[in-house]
Amino acid sequence: MPVSFRRSARAVAVLSVALVALASCGSDTTTVAKATTTSKASSTDQSTGATTKSSGPTAKVRIINVWSSAPGGSAIDIYQDRGVGDYSKIVTGLAYGAATDELDLKVSGGGANLQVTKPGEQPDKSKNVNNVQMNSVDAGQHGVLIIGWNASAGADGTGGTSSSGYNLGTDDVVKPVDGKVKVHVTLAGADANENVMLAVVGKGCLGDDGLNEPTVEFDPGQIQIQGVKAETSQPNCQGDLAAQPVSVDGAASSSWIVALYGSAGSQKLAAFNVTPG
Repeated sequence: MPVSFRRSARAVAVLSVALVALASCGSDTTTVAKATTTSKASSTDQSTGATTKSSGPTAKVRIINVWSSAPGGSAIDIYQDRGVGDYSKIVTGLAYGAATDELDLKVSGGGANLQVTKPGEQPDKSKNVNNVQMNSVDAGQHGVLIIGWNASAGADGTGGTSSSGYNLGTDDVVKPVDGKVKVHVTLAGADANENVMLAVVGKGCLGDDGLNEPTVEFDPGQIQIQGVKAETSQPNCQGDLAAQPVSVDGAASSSWIVALYGSAGSQKLAAFNVTPG
């Protein structure tokens, strides 16, 4: 039976640096281009001017900016609190629908304390709604954080952070499987995700096991995932498109996150390769 999906929140996790551009490949497919980043233990990102001071124990982490409760989403800046409100900017202007490469992030004790702001805004430790505690990865581990700006968050409704995080070594929804391509779907749009059916082009419904955010495994090779308007859906999730197809060109033992994001009428799908480097 076709299944419609609703977004679900998870615990927060991790972070990294530098941008990945979201590219459109013709009118039929959407893919995500790989970023060029610097991953030294202490380095300056030439595109942002941000310095990452990561001497000491580090985790390998990346970030995806797709969460949003408002049409269009927002670019974000990200800071790390290195103690007593000593903030260091580590990501500048990460565009909505974009992701970072995997980089080293210093972790110690309970992980790392991060703060997300809109571009150009200064961090403010008192704004708890903007704080993210990375606590699901430890030194030497790999993780991914799905994050974004929630325009309606906070007691005063001025905005804040929504996020969900995963450990690529221990969380089954993203942990690579030998010889297979793993795809985990995250629903991160502003509204109406429940009105979209997800399908593998030519193969039928995705996640017909009824999970809100399905995780599926495929043989290596290229597949395309598309969104179909629920009200027009036919057997095997065929119908009018709600989101253009996105390509997953997966190698054996790779892990991907496919995000359905945006608001009703302008939803998009994007595919991110999160295989540990």
